[in-house]
Amino acid sequence: MRRLRTLNSFGRIGIGGQPWGWRGGSGTGGSGIPYVHFDTFTDTPGVLLPAHTPEIGGPYIDRSGGWAIDINNAYVPNIAIADPRVTAPGIADGTAEVMLRTSQVAGSFMGMLIREAANESAILVELEWPAAGGSISAYTRSAAGAYGLLGTTGALGLLAATDYKLTLVFAGTAIDAFLDDVPVLSVISAFNQTETRFGMRSDTGTHIGGRFDLLTLRP
Repeated sequence: MRRLRTLNSFGRIGIGGQPWGWRGGSGTGGSGIPYVHFDTFTDTPGVLLPAHTPEIGGPYIDRSGGWAIDINNAYVPNIAIADPRVTAPGIADGTAEVMLRTSQVAGSFMGMLIREAANESAILVELEWPAAGGSISAYTRSAAGAYGLLGTTGALGLLAATDYKLTLVFAGTAIDAFLDDVPVLSVISAFNQTETRFGMRSDTGTHIGGRFDLLTLRP
């Protein structure tokens, strides 16, 4: 897998592949805005995410079990695990971003969680392919694991085994999703509005070839 670290919110890359102006451990980027979470998933392959230390933020809680480091990215190697989710401390309003490679499995989805509560209810925004022509959809997740649709883009032509950047900007009841820096979906929801955990989610069977990289969160 090639490094997905080719785009970022600053629009250019600094030495070593980090976002321009980032300083390890400082918690700030070139804009002067502090990161709440910054993870390049640089670690020994096979290390489980709860045992991995991000450059900024953490620690992770693995809600499903099985999340691990591959080669400078994160994934779920066990395809038998249902509803794989992993989250870290975050903020109620901010900008979350992740680079991802969609898996090789048709009809799968991968994405991010925001505003997760202790009972594991949350809001999720996910890439789905090639069902419905490949789309991005937002959902609520109840504590019991039931998903409710908040909105969807319709067909975007997303593909399996392809690199994308997903960005979520959330403030108050407004949640906006961007794909490769292009706005694609806006929804309104007060669900879990004051909750703060965020992270990643992959669906059952999507783990074959699916990878996550450069997970960040900032105000």
